[in-house]
Amino acid sequence: MSEDEFKHIFLNASPYIIEKCCDFTPKLRDVAEKEGIPVIYLTSEICKKHKIPNIENEQSQYRLALKSINDSYRGIAKSLENIL
Repeated sequence: MSEDEFKHIFLNASPYIIEKCCDFTPKLRDVAEKEGIPVIYLTSEICKKHKIPNIENEQSQYRLALKSINDSYRGIAKSLENIL
């Protein structure tokens, strides 16, 4: 893929860096591994089952991390949808 093609698909990304997903906390990653699902599929219910603290609190580090991860992956998916 050329740099121009990349920029056309991923409008707000630097060439060849689609998205940085830096908010994978070890605790969320561990829960996802135990459940056998990607982190993006974690729900509040699953997190509560594994005693992730304050998952319902919009300002908790875990809730913010989940939101950031979901936003990143949704951004990637939206960019890819545009080329279909």
